[in-house]
Amino acid sequence: MKKTFTPLEVITEMAMYYSLSYKVERRIRLVYSQMCQLFDLTLINNVTAEHIACIFCHWRSQNSTSENLRKRIGYIKRVLKYAHARGYIKNNPAELFRLPKLPRAEIISITCEELERICKAKLFIPRLERVRDIFLFQCYTGMAYADLKLF
Repeated sequence: MKKTFTPLEVITEMAMYYSLSYKVERRIRLVYSQMCQLFDLTLINNVTAEHIACIFCHWRSQNSTSENLRKRIGYIKRVLKYAHARGYIKNNPAELFRLPKLPRAEIISITCEELERICKAKLFIPRLERVRDIFLFQCYTGMAYADLKLF
């Protein structure tokens, strides 16, 4: 008889297999615990595409950002894909679920006046002065934070 697994058992195994960081594993566990509580799911093979669609609607009704929704659904798909590859589930229900087009967050640019105010602001904490200087450097050069933090 084939052993059945809970979502948390699959997540633990997947985290060890892919050497996921504790932070990522914790996020995935949180997503699955929310889904299991909402639908009373105890086994990974009980998850259906309808569950995924319903949890998506639930999170959307809670005003989650579109990026947050993409990430959460991605976690669900990742675990189900792993479970399917390992043979823990026959069919991957996540393959049937397609994320609807979500609006991207509006990008708001800083104005010259706001940049000037930041530049002239009197700060009394050295750490905040450094943060301001780095931010201003990014604004004037267009360099990304990811590139700056390497220095």
